[in-house]
Amino acid sequence: MSEPGEPKRERIVLLLNSASGRGRAAGVADAITRALRSHGVAVETLDVHDDPTLEPGAQDAIVVVGGDGTLHHSLGTILDADAPVRVVPCGTENLFAREFGWTACVERIVEDVARGKERRVDVALRDGEPFAVMLSVGPDAAVVSRVAANRAGAIRHLSYVRPIIAETLAPTLPRLSVTVDGERIVNETHGWLVVANSRQYAVRIDPAPDARIDDGLLDVVFVPARSGLSAAAFVVCSRLRLRARRRSVVRCTGREVEVSAFDHPAPTQCDGEVGSPIAPSIPVRLTVEAGALRVVSAAT
Repeated sequence: MSEPGEPKRERIVLLLNSASGRGRAAGVADAITRALRSHGVAVETLDVHDDPTLEPGAQDAIVVVGGDGTLHHSLGTILDADAPVRVVPCGTENLFAREFGWTACVERIVEDVARGKERRVDVALRDGEPFAVMLSVGPDAAVVSRVAANRAGAIRHLSYVRPIIAETLAPTLPRLSVTVDGERIVNETHGWLVVANSRQYAVRIDPAPDARIDDGLLDVVFVPARSGLSAAAFVVCSRLRLRARRRSVVRCTGREVEVSAFDHPAPTQCDGEVGSPIAPSIPVRLTVEAGALRVVSAAT
């Protein structure tokens, strides 16, 4: 399988979320395991629900079979292991996998994992806790909270319809202040905040389309809004790539972002997962660790 002089990874840990993809992930994991073993690669499968720990140097690569939530909850473990990671997309949106063009094709996965090169990308942190794609404060975070509160089984795109309608009619648009690298860019203004490590976002809305996952910076987007109609207009413009139409939107980049909420706790979401609300007068600090995460790149 490997050409002379090419790297070959012989010890693979597979982190599986068996519930992902309405149970499809387990079958995908089995197929990957069989294919890797047929090429002489040792594979150990661990269920993410068991909170596994990984020793640095004990594996040559980590394969995550699941969605963005699976990666999010495993990110600390992966960083501690200091091994390159490849995500097999089995979730609802699979934003991290989309960033790298990864698919669930078993043949491609085996080729990439066994002898693909690697690159380093950034990791964002909320008060020291890592996230991979983005954090947001406002109506989308409230939608994620509504979906989680009413969850019964696997989440599908249809699971978001009622929460989105409810949030459009009665939007959560907290009053926020935002400071980037010591400069106040938002001062006690109602709206929606996105802090992005990657350009990817659900249903390709992509509010921070210029964000790069390897530039050592966070992309900050604040949408001033007092109504669901105003927030929805931003979503439509973003989806249609009409950024110039919304000149009131605040955009900047930085290495450290401080967010303060007022009046009420402000809902947050990280990588599509429910985050802890921002309590009034207790700021949240967001930072970026450049090149902290090793990822598998395509074999050539």
